[in-house]
Amino acid sequence: MIRYPSRLLAREIVAEDTIACQIERPEGMEFEVGQYVDVGLVDPPFVDAQGNSRSMSIASAPHEPELTVLMRVRESAYKRSIAALPIGSPVTVEGPGDDLGLRRVWGKRLALVAGGVGVAPFMSLLRDAKRRGDGLEATLFYSNRRPEDAPWLDELELLSRELPGFLHVPIMTRMSESDRPWEGETERLGVPLFERYLPQLVGARYFISGSTLLVSALCQELEGAGVPPRDIRIEMYTGY
Repeated sequence: MIRYPSRLLAREIVAEDTIACQIERPEGMEFEVGQYVDVGLVDPPFVDAQGNSRSMSIASAPHEPELTVLMRVRESAYKRSIAALPIGSPVTVEGPGDDLGLRRVWGKRLALVAGGVGVAPFMSLLRDAKRRGDGLEATLFYSNRRPEDAPWLDELELLSRELPGFLHVPIMTRMSESDRPWEGETERLGVPLFERYLPQLVGARYFISGSTLLVSALCQELEGAGVPPRDIRIEMYTGY
């Protein structure tokens, strides 16, 4: 992968303890929906043994002028550094890379399954579909503990009304800890939930993005229900 010099352009709080960073898109850098980049910090204020670079999914669409990445604010040196960097600070961008292989599969409905910040690569796909204006046959199962923890929830609700073929199923699993009302799903991600919203369980193409524990459990459950491994693609977030 190619490493480019870049800059931190903006930083926005998009949910509780969650920030989206806009990074200057290097000239000549092309990417597809669902891909990721390695974002490196130059002389960060905090350092640890994990190093100064992390892989993060691109949440912006390929036509957008900046790269948007999403992260929970944690206690790691990297997260503390990027949350404290002055706007305009130099960074490096290496990539793009592709683990998820997120693309449309004609004749199959896309089942997009996201836990928390795992929604990032799907935002790229959905924003791109909106720009193209040709719809998207996809169901997004988007799980968070509370509405307060869910980045871009309002945008996803708007996309569910504007994007032909797209269904958004938001899920909140710990509403007892929330101060907001909620009338949507509260069941954990899994086969029973998928069966209620998909035309058929076997036959969809699954893209799963989230924590290692979530992804591993869902892969095992789906394969146990008869979904062939070739119809499951994954991207795991280690929580650094």
